[in-house]
Amino acid sequence: MNKLIAFATFFIAIYAISTRASAEEVYRCGSAYSQKPCPEAVVVEVQDSRTPAQKAQAEAKTRHETAQVKELDKAHQKEEAQRRADNAKLAAAQARQAAAKPHASKASAPGAKVTTASAGKGKKKAAKTKKQPEFFVANVPTDKPKAPTKTGK
Repeated sequence: MNKLIAFATFFIAIYAISTRASAEEVYRCGSAYSQKPCPEAVVVEVQDSRTPAQKAQAEAKTRHETAQVKELDKAHQKEEAQRRADNAKLAAAQARQAAAKPHASKASAPGAKVTTASAGKGKKKAAKTKKQPEFFVANVPTDKPKAPTKTGK
C-alpha cells in the first residue's frame, strides 16, 4: 500500500510539473502559492532544472512503474476470482453435506410438529398439534395484564 501511495504521489508531481505554464510567475504568499501577487509576495522559480536525459529517464521509470502496477492489479484480480470460486465450491460442498446428513428423528428437525396425546377410556386422541418455531423465540411477560376491551352500543 505504501508503494501505491508513493507511486500516486510521483504521478501527481510529474503531472503538476508537466502542466505548468512556463511564461507565468508563481508567487509565495506566506505558506500558500498563487499566480496572483499578494502583499509581501515572493516570486518562486519554477523552471525545470533537469536535463533532457534526466527527463527521459524519469518518463521511462514512470512507464515501467505503470506497467508493474497494471501487472499487480491483474494478479490481484485473478487471485480474487480464484478465491471467490473456491468459496463457492466450499459452500456448495457444505450444502451437499448438510443435505446428505440423516436426521436422528423428525421431531428434532426445525419446523417439525409436536403432538401430545392424552389417553381417555382406551382411545388415543391428539390433544394439540403445535408447530415449533424455526428459531428460538423468547416471550417476555408484560407487567400489566391487558384488560379486555368492551364493545357495546
